[in-house]
Amino acid sequence: SDLREVMGSWLFDDLGLGHFLALAGEGGEQIDVEDITVVSPTDGREYHYDLTLTPLPQAGDGGGRIVMVLKDVTEAREFEKGIQEAARLETVGRLAGGIAHDYNNIFTGILGLVELALGQVEEGSQLHRDLMDIKSLGQRAQRLNNQLLAFGHRQRLTQMVLDLNGLITEKRGLLESVAGENVELVLELEPNLPPVKGDPAQMEQVLFNLVLNACEAMEGRGMIRITTKSAVLDKAFFRSRGILERPGRYVHLTVSDTGCGIRREHLSRIFEPFFSTKEEGYIQGKGLGLASAYGIVKHHDGYIWVESELGKGSTFEIYLPVAREAASAAGERRVMATGGDRPTILVVEDEPQVLQVTKRMLHHAGFGVITAASPKEALAVAQEKGGEVALLLSDIVLPEMDGISLYGKLKQLVPGLKAVFMSGYSDYLLKRRGLEGRGAVMLEKPFTVGQLVSAINKALETGPGE
Repeated sequence: SDLREVMGSWLFDDLGLGHFLALAGEGGEQIDVEDITVVSPTDGREYHYDLTLTPLPQAGDGGGRIVMVLKDVTEAREFEKGIQEAARLETVGRLAGGIAHDYNNIFTGILGLVELALGQVEEGSQLHRDLMDIKSLGQRAQRLNNQLLAFGHRQRLTQMVLDLNGLITEKRGLLESVAGENVELVLELEPNLPPVKGDPAQMEQVLFNLVLNACEAMEGRGMIRITTKSAVLDKAFFRSRGILERPGRYVHLTVSDTGCGIRREHLSRIFEPFFSTKEEGYIQGKGLGLASAYGIVKHHDGYIWVESELGKGSTFEIYLPVAREAASAAGERRVMATGGDRPTILVVEDEPQVLQVTKRMLHHAGFGVITAASPKEALAVAQEKGGEVALLLSDIVLPEMDGISLYGKLKQLVPGLKAVFMSGYSDYLLKRRGLEGRGAVMLEKPFTVGQLVSAINKALETGPGE
């Protein structure tokens, strides 16, 4: 009874100490029990214990004695569980990443063919609209696929020169679909807006998150206004915001709504993960949309703030630094305008559909093209026509050997050869092998003609391949 009082009745009973003490006293042998799980009634947490009961020889007064050792192994068990869970997720992640890679080959073929077809039909025609719908659906499927890649730790950020006005205009239909028929979507986009550098898919996610958040604040009725304009931020601006000074040229993006507004006491926490002003149980109020928007903007070296007043709606302001380099679209036009004197590209891809679509894209951009369906075939082509080839465009995952190993062998036959590697995986292989900045560039699948040409230009403009 004293032991029960000292330990607490819940722990004494849940450990089954009364039962084990009786067994030890009757049998006179040591009892070892591992990993007894008990649940605390105060915090609901699981605790784990190892128990050892050792009977001692009877004392002179005839009373029995039992030595009890109770070891709290909760931390060790939780650590083991964490290791097992991490291993399980790693296994699932590998599977997800492998599946997503195969899907990216399919999306490369679909979206590549759609882009080529769009250039052959009259803009504004029903066929053109149908193809644009197919393209949008394909891009939506690609975004879902990218979540698999992210889960498998195989997603890479696509940093490219981005026309924010173009992105907003292209996604207007989908944004209106998210907003619903009772919400008016108004765009006020400054002409000749300077480009920013960023990931189109992630910036698209920011737009969708902010529009969805605005719709929830208006309960499905009202107006959302999206504006863009150029801005020059000086030291005084940053001082007024109490943040590190980074004066310069920025693109100013705002998303404002006519909703219920945000309470003042909530403004300082609005970007916190899992913080939500929605009622408990509200199906969409998970508190991650604004947090992810904040993270994406910060990852792009930008800033995001919110101004709001109860009953008067909210305005989310985003500032993104202007890209210092020339727009990729200009680079694409320059390549296409030079005509038939473009370098010859050796394309190595074991997926027949992807090989043919890539070949057509390159011809469309004015490049000479030699194709190979395997590393063995590519090496044979290099033996015969190596002098004609300026750049290798290869998938990373190939039969016989990977694309990077193939590049090493081809450079022995074609000194100075540059390379662009296609893959749905991340660019860690290029970094690990020290190929970045040495004539090798990564291109994420699926890709557009513009992205393909931009990657080739980047590779061709680097120093001599080693």
